[in-house]
Amino acid sequence: MTPTAGPSNVHRHAPGAAASVVVERGPDNVRVNILNTRSTQAAPGETSRSAGTRLGLVGVRERVTLLAGGFSTGPTLDGGFRMTAELPLREPTGPGPDTRRARQDKQVRKDETAAEDSAPSTAAPRTTVPWTQFGLWERQATSAVLAVCLVGIAVLVAVIAAALPWYSSEYRSNVDKPPTDAVAVGMTREEVGRIIGPDDALARLAARSVESSPPPSARGCLYAQEWPNQRQARVLRYCFVQDRLISVDRFEIGRGDGLEGP
Repeated sequence: MTPTAGPSNVHRHAPGAAASVVVERGPDNVRVNILNTRSTQAAPGETSRSAGTRLGLVGVRERVTLLAGGFSTGPTLDGGFRMTAELPLREPTGPGPDTRRARQDKQVRKDETAAEDSAPSTAAPRTTVPWTQFGLWERQATSAVLAVCLVGIAVLVAVIAAALPWYSSEYRSNVDKPPTDAVAVGMTREEVGRIIGPDDALARLAARSVESSPPPSARGCLYAQEWPNQRQARVLRYCFVQDRLISVDRFEIGRGDGLEGP
């Protein structure tokens, strides 16, 4: 096999080159070494076929690998070519070599296994025990109780969240009374903001139910809050035109809603 394939390659691809075949027998294997020198003649009609496709070497490698041997090829320093094959004298006992044919066989077996797994199952369908009437009622009652509890908790949280800011003494004690006496009509929005602070969203929300319409010419208002006593809150509204304060309105909350002018 290898001793004949090597000289054939030399004759076909390196015309005029000298070739040598050395066979060495060891205690456990046989080594075949085929060596040729640089070609001394130009191959007539140089084509891709004369240059070689290396498919012959691939076939030799696979046949050697099937016998659990080793195969190597490569150029030599003087421009020649070397091909070495080493074959065992004893039958291998380990797993088979991973050749192209072996890989193809593995792929075929893998595809067959996948086809078997994707085939529809013929096993009998699982059966479920139907709910009894008492068990169905019990399940519905449990669901209803849980739903009522969740709704009740949500309503309680909403009530506490809405009532706590306005009726908590701790919250009211932490609210600074805006120094309304220092605010005067004609001041700029920036000056008013430095005195009363930023717009109070909570005061704006509380004033919705008691405030009157802002002046028609107003182009924006700021809201603040103050607590004259423990039971009464007051919302203050500052309206501006072209960043100038034009009105200050006060709305009482908690002891009869009323309205005072600036």
